[in-house]
Amino acid sequence: MLNGLLIASNSIISLCYFIIAFLILRPFLRGEQKTSLVLATIMVFFSCGLGHGGHVLMMSSNPPSPLLLKVQVGVDLMTASVAITYIALRRYFSFLVDGPLLLNQTQDKLEKANSELLNLNTKLESLVLQRTLELSRANEELNTKAEERKHMIAQLNRNNAFLKAQQEAGVDGILVVDENNNVVYYNQNFYKIWQIPESIVEQGDDRKILEFSITKPKNSEEFIARVNYLYQHPDIASREEVLLKDGRTLDRYTTSIYSENIYYGRIWFFRDITELKTIAEELKQSKAFLQQVIDVMPQAIGWKDFNSVYLGCNQQLAVMAGVETPSQIIGKTDYDLAWNQFEADFFRAWDARVIDSNQAKLHLLKSRSGARWQADLVRY
Repeated sequence: MLNGLLIASNSIISLCYFIIAFLILRPFLRGEQKTSLVLATIMVFFSCGLGHGGHVLMMSSNPPSPLLLKVQVGVDLMTASVAITYIALRRYFSFLVDGPLLLNQTQDKLEKANSELLNLNTKLESLVLQRTLELSRANEELNTKAEERKHMIAQLNRNNAFLKAQQEAGVDGILVVDENNNVVYYNQNFYKIWQIPESIVEQGDDRKILEFSITKPKNSEEFIARVNYLYQHPDIASREEVLLKDGRTLDRYTTSIYSENIYYGRIWFFRDITELKTIAEELKQSKAFLQQVIDVMPQAIGWKDFNSVYLGCNQQLAVMAGVETPSQIIGKTDYDLAWNQFEADFFRAWDARVIDSNQAKLHLLKSRSGARWQADLVRY
């Protein structure tokens, strides 16, 4: 009974070894696992299978054959030798056994890495090309914008040159302050009109220039108060006359600087109108003197524009025309005065003749309320 169990178990073990050996041999023959380690493993399994098979034959013969016994001993020795060799190779010479396998694995990994690297290089080249195109377009846009900016700056410089020439060539002194009331610009006429010393101007200190300027007005406190009021009310534009301590008179005009409803500051214009004031006063005196001369003359005198509208008269004509003073006749026509319709038409008709012919009409006789009077018409 026991002998039968040993024969059966050794038969199964031998069969299993042969099956394992054939399973490993198939991929080896196809070249999938063609290494020394795999070959040694196949030989071990075949030897084990032969050994167990030999034991089955020995246990099946009764009594055992001497030849079979020798063969079995040889197979066992061979199996032992293969097993010892395999163990020795694994223990002391594993590099000889595993080297080809490791080399194949390394080559596989290297080929995989090379493939991945190639893919990465392809993607990188694509990204670099795309980025290069983007940078090229960006550079073109920057160059275009740079040219536009260059042209814009040149145009601004040109406009500024014309504007500065215009500001310097004018007769006004110009002062510009920003929204924080800091001086940002003034022209030469400004410090010339205000008679600011060249030494202060050369320092370029805006505060000193303004401090010196506010000492010039005849009423400095009123001048400063008005300036501060205008700064506090940027919507107000103002035109006033400023009397200076040296007897001169300045015309001052100021307005705010706005752009798209944004307040940027205030601009001041100053003009010396002393001479104009003097001339105006002289004209006023001359006119008053001439009016006095005309008023004492016995004749009634008046003068009109080309539309036959009165510009003035003397006292005698004012009385005849039914107005109290000569100034009340200004702006009126003959139809607005004491003349009747026929008289007004008479004067208007002769006004037109004198204007058209540019010839004086003297000694025109006309009766009025039973009286006769003479009119002389002259174009001037």
